[in-house]
Amino acid sequence: MTRTLCILLGLCFLPVTGQAQQALVVEIRRVEPKPTVAVFALTGTIEAAETVPVGPRDGGRIIEMPVQVGDRVAAGDVLVRLDPTQATAAVQAAQAQLASADAALKQAGQARDRAAGLAEQGAGTMATLDSAKEALQAAQAQRDQAGAQLSKAQQSLKDTVILAKAPGLVTARSAEPGQVAGAAQTVLTLASDAAPEAVFHAPDGVDVAAFLGTRVRVRTFDTPAIKTEGVVA
Repeated sequence: MTRTLCILLGLCFLPVTGQAQQALVVEIRRVEPKPTVAVFALTGTIEAAETVPVGPRDGGRIIEMPVQVGDRVAAGDVLVRLDPTQATAAVQAAQAQLASADAALKQAGQARDRAAGLAEQGAGTMATLDSAKEALQAAQAQRDQAGAQLSKAQQSLKDTVILAKAPGLVTARSAEPGQVAGAAQTVLTLASDAAPEAVFHAPDGVDVAAFLGTRVRVRTFDTPAIKTEGVVA
């Protein structure tokens, strides 16, 4: 009984040579955070950065529209011509009114001078001189008003020819020659030559502000090979 126990204890203290000879492999890796990459594919439309409505200021009958949708225009090109008959008649009437006001002003000035001369000689009264001065002021006011009316009439005549103020592209035409357009009615729409904008509707849950300044790729449905890049703004 005792002999068997000693043998077992001796076996327990024998060195395990096989396990001590195996090397323990240790691999060290650096842990770094990586951002989450999310890809968004949105559909939208390509629109002009700025559109300009074109229409007559005072209204009138259109006699000519030499541009069509899709035409590119330069600054100074004729877009619309209106019938100038009424505007020309208004200019002529304003010119006649101004000529009459000039004549009345000249007569009022002569009357004031005569009244002043008589007052200096003692042959006239101060009341007469004051009346002559008031008449001169009234004539001057009428002359100024007539001049303003003539300037307005001349501007209306000039406005019967609508010119392009800047280069652009005709995107819409909502009137035809022979039609009477109202004041400030849009008859043409121009898109400026500024870089176009791609307009998209972002889905709910997307923080649009986080993408400001991000460059994006844009391509068309009809021709996917046509691609371009833009910046979220």
